[in-house]
Amino acid sequence: MQDNRRSLMMGCSLDPSDAGCIHPGKIYAFGPYIPCSMVEHWNSSWSQMVLQVKRHDAWIIMNVGQVLAAHLDCWLDTVRHYVLTYVPGCCPVRPQVVRERDCTAKKLATAIFEHLGDTKSAELDDLLVQARPKAKKQRRCANIKERQSNVLGCYVAKHGAQITGRTVILVDDVVTTGATMRECESALMHAGAFGVIGIAMARTVRSRFAAVSA
Repeated sequence: MQDNRRSLMMGCSLDPSDAGCIHPGKIYAFGPYIPCSMVEHWNSSWSQMVLQVKRHDAWIIMNVGQVLAAHLDCWLDTVRHYVLTYVPGCCPVRPQVVRERDCTAKKLATAIFEHLGDTKSAELDDLLVQARPKAKKQRRCANIKERQSNVLGCYVAKHGAQITGRTVILVDDVVTTGATMRECESALMHAGAFGVIGIAMARTVRSRFAAVSA
């Protein structure tokens, strides 16, 4: 099994040598995710890794976190303090359906944080909560407008969270239209964040949705 997982990593390492700068207010996706319902999925190692991350494969999550952290080490400002957080994966209003395991985004954010270089001033914090359940799964929404409406008001900053004046790196596993990330960004900015940078492992490839700015 480990040999199979190791083969998924081959050819997927993203070259961090092209140092740049990431900016608050934008969402950055580090590769495509072609859903497994599409035949092209099986020719994309990155898409297969996304699927393994969604299945909570600890080895894959650790390695993907290392790849994304390598990029952030090149791109983050060395004089700015950052805080990593993640898109919540469950709604505490319905505790009977809350799973024991952590959500995917939390595990990915943790893996990224653990692999960030010592030269970057960053910490990991739990800043958001899903205050109410969505009417439906995002993937069941017919268009961008419906996806935006479906998450409207779902996320709020945690009571007492230290957010004011901070630059937040918001982590999720996959971004499709950016509706969920934008709603989380709104909650963080309303709570006083200086800026929010969206980081996703992948962007879903679907012709019926407009591309997310990255």
